[in-house]
Amino acid sequence: MNIKKSLLALTLVSAFGANASPISIDVGTDYDMDGNSVSGVFDKFTFGTFDPTSAYLDVDQNGKIEQGNMVFDAAFGIEVASLNYTTDNEAYNTNVPAFGLATYTLVADYEFFGFAGFNDLNSNNVQDTGEAIGAQFVGGYVNLFMKDIASGVSTQVLALDVTGSGADLGGTGVNFNIKSDIASIADDFFYSAYSVGGYTDFHDIIANVTDAHVGGRITTEITNAGTTPLYNDSYVATAYQTAVLSTFGINATEVDFLTRETTLDSANLSLFVSEPASLAIFGLGLLGLAGAARRKA
Repeated sequence: MNIKKSLLALTLVSAFGANASPISIDVGTDYDMDGNSVSGVFDKFTFGTFDPTSAYLDVDQNGKIEQGNMVFDAAFGIEVASLNYTTDNEAYNTNVPAFGLATYTLVADYEFFGFAGFNDLNSNNVQDTGEAIGAQFVGGYVNLFMKDIASGVSTQVLALDVTGSGADLGGTGVNFNIKSDIASIADDFFYSAYSVGGYTDFHDIIANVTDAHVGGRITTEITNAGTTPLYNDSYVATAYQTAVLSTFGINATEVDFLTRETTLDSANLSLFVSEPASLAIFGLGLLGLAGAARRKA
């Protein structure tokens, strides 16, 4: 099989530097008996430790990773460990609770597709042991579910389509920054801390504010990115991976895969809204709060 590799020399850099939009969620039931069903204001969903699998297409069937090899990265059933916030949100004076209550939790599935790149220390176009492997992801999805622990029933509340990524290959670890668009989002669930076009529900913002762009961003780090993937004759491509390969005219059952499993201590998912007028007003509001605080002091 001969596949032209159009991304032999990837330049993988950190990207997408915009700040997260402060949000809250309304789970619909007062599970923790605090008098309401709405969380505090937070910046990001933080996932606990999980072990994704990366599968690299071995085009030359030589057992080696080369620059530009196709790669899929996937993990399923990852639990949200906490709703995380930064000092930027201190003006709200809210107490953000830990997530994953006794009755329900949030879990995510994801699959990314892209092309491999690594810090080729030996300049031989082949990943050698210790050379950190990253990827430029160009497609994929993230699905977020609310899961009832007692019944095991999950309800999807968010679907993201991956549109691009950046990565830092400067050391033995790899920091990823993955950008996505919202494909679908639950109504009356995710709320912006500020109004956009007169709406705070993300579902309503997307439906009614034509000049607003709402997206998601995933950030994480692989600390053992120098681990070399190995030939895996028992690997079975997922339905998503099979569909992607078919667009390249590749039969997933007739190719070799090199795989590795890495451990991620955590990953963060943030939502973003870009609508210049509303963001400017929001910024002025925060300046006003800061000024009022100084005057009181």
